[in-house]
Amino acid sequence: MLSVQSVKQKLYDVGVTRNIIEMDEVNVLPEYIDEENGENILYACSGGYDTVDWLIVCTNKKILLLNRFFMTGLRDMEFPLSDITSVTASYEGGSGSLTITKFIEDFTIDYIKRPFLETMVDTIERAREALKCEKTKPLPVENTSLDYHATIIEQNKQIIGLLTDILNEIRTR
Repeated sequence: MLSVQSVKQKLYDVGVTRNIIEMDEVNVLPEYIDEENGENILYACSGGYDTVDWLIVCTNKKILLLNRFFMTGLRDMEFPLSDITSVTASYEGGSGSLTITKFIEDFTIDYIKRPFLETMVDTIERAREALKCEKTKPLPVENTSLDYHATIIEQNKQIIGLLTDILNEIRTR
């Protein structure tokens, strides 16, 4: 597991400002980063959600939000990059909002300073594109057996079932 000091150094290396690096939430960030499976911190900033400040972290696998509030303790939210359908920014003056769309659900984080928001959106888009490229690599020859194809067919059936459930839920609204 990463140390707090190595996380702070990584944040510094990717251009995160000192006021973000010194947030209390950074001290628990190592628990959320799966370095052993290749997860890396790409960028971080802060923003407002639910009337409090959150640490927003983009890794090569997810968007992570952390908030340590004295009344409720530590709260976290994760958005796997593979589940995100779009990321948009809207601006008003020197700050703006980040909207993450996960299938048909929008999640908006406000009060992000404009330059940090621009960098975060760009970082998320690049991470999503890299993940897509990683997923479209050709299969190794040893993975083209009949068992492998049967597994893919079964997974596709499960995905079709989930999409059908989502579509039915939308129709009932």
